[in-house]
Amino acid sequence: MEYQKKECVGKYLYRMVTLKIGRLLNEERKARGLSTEQLAELVGLRSKYVKNAEFGGKEMNWMTAGMLLRFFQKQLVVSLIDEENELRGLMMTQSEYERYSVKE
Repeated sequence: MEYQKKECVGKYLYRMVTLKIGRLLNEERKARGLSTEQLAELVGLRSKYVKNAEFGGKEMNWMTAGMLLRFFQKQLVVSLIDEENELRGLMMTQSEYERYSVKE
């Protein structure tokens, strides 16, 4: 049971990280005035891969994310923060816990 809780938290954290990366990629594309189709053509990808990277989560492809970061000439920076508002975004609700928990 304890392992299942830890696995659930890990899945949730992975989802939150990929969603955040996706949002940042989406914002960068929009800031450059590009559609997903235009960006995909410039990078040499199918537009569905760009969309999946921007929506993050289970569909996140790290190779695609890396290609987009290289195209944008950006890098990821990870840090730990103590701001209450940011931490609230990583708290798991009961429904999220149930969704990511391992079914026996």
